[in-house]
Amino acid sequence: MTNLNENKMEGVQSQEHLTSKDFYWNNFSHFRTHEQLLKDTERVEIFKKAITQNRHLFQNKVVLDVGCGTGILSLFAAQAGAKEVIAVECSEIITQAQQIITDNNFSHIIRCVRGKIENVDIGVPKNSVDIIIADWMGFALFQESLIEGVLFARDTWLKPDGLILPDRAYLYIAAVEDGEYKSEKLTCEDPKWCYDNFLNARSLKSADSVRQQLVRIVMRFNVPLISPDFSTKEYYITIRKALTAGFFMQIAHLERSGHYLTAKDNQVVSLHPSTVLDHKPEWVLYNEFVLTTKNYIRTIIEIRPDWLLQIAPHYFNLENFPNCEAKQVLERLQKKLEISNKK
Repeated sequence: MTNLNENKMEGVQSQEHLTSKDFYWNNFSHFRTHEQLLKDTERVEIFKKAITQNRHLFQNKVVLDVGCGTGILSLFAAQAGAKEVIAVECSEIITQAQQIITDNNFSHIIRCVRGKIENVDIGVPKNSVDIIIADWMGFALFQESLIEGVLFARDTWLKPDGLILPDRAYLYIAAVEDGEYKSEKLTCEDPKWCYDNFLNARSLKSADSVRQQLVRIVMRFNVPLISPDFSTKEYYITIRKALTAGFFMQIAHLERSGHYLTAKDNQVVSLHPSTVLDHKPEWVLYNEFVLTTKNYIRTIIEIRPDWLLQIAPHYFNLENFPNCEAKQVLERLQKKLEISNKK
């Protein structure tokens, strides 16, 4: 086997050094993508039978594997007696494909080339390939389909009497849903998934039930449901504002001394060790007040002080507010808001 061309491998990172950003732009570099394909036993067995049970078609032939992935179709072609197999793949997974091919002792038959089929030189003259193999269907020809690349390879390298495997496909579409798969992958209904991701399944179900009840109530009174788009910054700010509107009496302020003081009743508290924030916000809203070795507040979120003056001005009436640093901060903020409102 000829090693991957050095000019094709310039700037290529090892699989273990790729970041999540690299995988985002190069999805097929990720092992998990190919794991899903290889675990599709029906697909793998059909390709294996189509190739290895037609050895008379592959014997001493030149085969081009478009989008070879981990190289499984190339291996089948080599097992079927191909003289040369050219495995073309544009993603980083080709480095693993070459290792797999070497480990299976087919390096003298299979040659790997990295790049898009439309842009690479596969090292053979035009119209000299006997067979093109590829899993070109993707997901119903809509996602991850290689049909354009296969057609380019056909028009460029395939002999006039050459073969494409597979050379036809039928689409069958039915409105079905795999409830178990959806529950496992797209929702939080699986207790094990929740446990693995540090979530409480019972609490999530309870929150979802409450939300559905609230939706029914507001729809009954014709109240419009308006939420920011999930991808905007305002999405999470709106959630925190909503929580502030319900728990405005459970607020704590970070004093200069380094400890927190609860609003109005001036209780000295600390953030509970289970708190996951990586910093100490100036203002926090808490759900639980825990008394153990000392006063703790638990299950907290960071808030902004101007929300308090806007959402609950009756509670944060500074005339009845005890003297503390929090009052001084709110007084300065209130003056700024009054000036900006006058403008």
